[in-house]
Amino acid sequence: MTHYHIWTIGCQTNDADSRRAAEELQRLGYLPTPRAEEADVVLLNTCVVRQKAEDKVYGRLSSLKPLKEHRPEVTLAVMGCLVAPETRRDLEAIAIGLWERLNEEYLTYRIGQTRYLGDRLRENGVPIFEPVGGHAVYIDVKRFLSHIPQSRFPGQALVAQLYLEGGIRAVELGSVAFARKDEATGEMIYPKLELVRLALPRRVYTQSHLDYVVEVIARLYGEGEKIRGLKIVYEAPRLRHFTARFEVI
Repeated sequence: MTHYHIWTIGCQTNDADSRRAAEELQRLGYLPTPRAEEADVVLLNTCVVRQKAEDKVYGRLSSLKPLKEHRPEVTLAVMGCLVAPETRRDLEAIAIGLWERLNEEYLTYRIGQTRYLGDRLRENGVPIFEPVGGHAVYIDVKRFLSHIPQSRFPGQALVAQLYLEGGIRAVELGSVAFARKDEATGEMIYPKLELVRLALPRRVYTQSHLDYVVEVIARLYGEGEKIRGLKIVYEAPRLRHFTARFEVI
């Protein structure tokens, strides 16, 4: 009879992953055991969010070295954060980003870059909400695509066209994200604002990138009548804006 042992440290996601791993191992005929020494498969589900957790992982690995030496046939596997180098990279990037937000010189640059994008769009007649924020510029889609009613999702239509025309990724914050059906009447209630957000990630874009974005958006604004509305062909019961699918009308 073959057995498995799973050791887990970390968050609820790790707990859930360990449960799924256990279900799969049991499907393959393995039985659980609370003792690693009795197992044929030992699985360590790891976390490195905090140094203490990472130290525990390496400590647990070291404690299993005699088992592997005594029983070489034992499968010792590691999953989770420790085996995902991009996780460590992302955590380090987050830490640096949080630190930089306390740096006044960086904040001046950051806010100035966003202001530059807003100023350039306004100079080209593009309707935006003012004053611009510290990390994003918001296009007023009701004015940008005044010929498309909210029932035809003008914000999403603009987001799609930006990507098709210029490879520009933006986010709709309007009828797709926030429209809701009145439970009493069944009538669709649309948000007052129909926005497209142009967010600027930290230390990614140069001024040339922003000039290119302005060029594409200004061209689309001049040809706005050519942009058509959309209809939803699939939507999830909740949070539909993450997975909805559309067709051009």
